[in-house]
Amino acid sequence: MGGDLASGNRSVSSLFGIRTEDADGKQFSLYHAPSQKVLKVVQVRGDVHLCALIAEMGIYPGSTLKQRKVGSSCLVRVNKKRHILSLDRKISEKIIVR
Repeated sequence: MGGDLASGNRSVSSLFGIRTEDADGKQFSLYHAPSQKVLKVVQVRGDVHLCALIAEMGIYPGSTLKQRKVGSSCLVRVNKKRHILSLDRKISEKIIVR
């Protein structure tokens, strides 16, 4: 596998395929994005069912979000509407924003 955690060559996020930052430093998972900023969704990572479920909530590539972190969950306002969603870490790490 190239490296392991014991040797310090790989992080846990790279082992599970979760990239929190793009090579140029502009894209983050929603969980790691700065709070109180307007963010644009770039990608939703997951199978067809997960992407469809998240799209039904209004989160899809091109939509805008404003988030506030509360503990380990993210409170998200989608496309400047009144509705606020609470997403856990597992889901918010699959939403890539910039």
